[in-house]
Formats: sequence, C-alpha cells, structure tokens
Amino acid sequence: KYYVTGTIDEVVKADYGNVYIKDAQGNKLYVYGIYSADGNTRYDQLENPPAVGDTVTLYGSIGKYNDVVQMVNARIISLGGSPSEHIHIYVNGMCECGHWDPNYVDPDYTYPGEEVTVYVTIPEYANSNLWQNANRYDEVFLDSNVVVIVSSTPVGEYDRNSGKYYTSDETWRIYQNEIPDITVTAYNGRKIVSVKITYEVSNTGVLTLDGIDVISGEVVIVDASSITFSVGNTGTSAKGQVRITAIEVVYE
Repeated sequence: KYYVTGTIDEVVKADYGNVYIKDAQGNKLYVYGIYSADGNTRYDQLENPPAVGDTVTLYGSIGKYNDVVQMVNARIISLGGSPSEHIHIYVNGMCECGHWDPNYVDPDYTYPGEEVTVYVTIPEYANSNLWQNANRYDEVFLDSNVVVIVSSTPVGEYDRNSGKYYTSDETWRIYQNEIPDITVTAYNGRKIVSVKITYEVSNTGVLTLDGIDVISGEVVIVDASSITFSVGNTGTSAKGQVRITAIEVVYE
C-alpha cells in the first residue's frame, strides 16, 4: 500500500468517495473509494467528508484499471496542510522524487527478489470492500503489487455478468459463455511464481489455461509478470461457471 498527499480536485461519486486529487502542478490521481482511518466508515457516512479544495493524505492500494493508475479503498490519514509540489507516492518511506519520510516506512515491505505469498478469500474480501449482492466487480487486489482483473464479452441483450458477487454462496462468478479473461498481474517490477485459484463448479464449468483444464486448488507455475485464465467445460454445456472462493499468488 502507498501514502499519497494531494488536493481534492473533483468528487466524481459522493457515496463511495470516488475523487480526483492533484498536486501543485495539476497532475491528477484517481481515488476509487475513501474511508475513515480505520476503514470502517464510508465517505458518505463520514462526519466531515473531505471536499473539493481540501488537502488530504490517503493510504491505500495503487494499481491500474483500463490502463489508468488509481488508488483503491483509500483511508484518510490526515486533512489539511499545503498542497504538495506533486503527489508523493511512498514506497517504504521513499517517494520516486527522492523525498524521504520515515513516517511512511512500511515494516511489511518486501523488495523485488524476495518471495511473497498473498492470499485472499472472496467472502472476507467482499466484506471488507463492501461488495453488494448481484453487483459486478472487475478486480481483486491481493496487495499493492498483485491484482486479478476479469474481462468478458456481453451475450445477447444482456450486460456482462462475469465478476458478479452473490451473497448466497459468497463467490465471485465467471461465466463460460462470455469468453472471459481472468488475468493475474504483478506490478512494480515483480514476477509471478505461482497462482492457485480455488473455485466451485456450476454446469460443469472449469477454469482453463491455454485450453487445458485447471482443477480447483491446482498450483499453476508461472515465470512472468502476468497470466490469463479462461473458463471452459468438462461436459457439453456452453453455460458453465466457475465460482471463485479464494486466490493465492506467490511472487518475487
């Protein structure tokens, strides 16, 4: 995760707190969701939510969505102060501009080359990120270095369904007939060592890699910054599903 400081330039969505922050030069960063420092109170429920013109320091995961860099589920560390010369993004206490602040040293930070295992269960992730029943979510951030992104093609008159979360079984559902991609990507110069996806089968759907079935919980060895899975079928159905319950990634 990262610390960033900037001035709120625009509030795009006032319920979750989707905003743009900018530095003194006008460079912007999109923030997808703002919460209290403890992560328990959403933007629209804050007593004094930060508004346009306020300078804030936020803490959260940074990744990419549709090639746009954004911070996700940011927590408010402080309000006020002067606009920074640019938006500081600290990695273990050091911004890429050379600015150092020991307050932002991350004791859990690992340098490239060190092997790290990250693991999330969908029920826990959905709960902590306030996922709603039958809503579609395109991405799961395992940590600040690894993200899983789902993309697919709408079928007929219906919108995309792949990536929907259901509280009935607390799974992240991916649909075969939408020809989906489930892409695991490591950023910041990291390389994926292995991926393990645990899922439930519906309509004999099965996770696939390059057309080969990947059973639930199977460890897939990787030596790249990303890997893309799809969904096939062990039977004759064209409407299979994999309902993801957990994801584990080892990277270095």
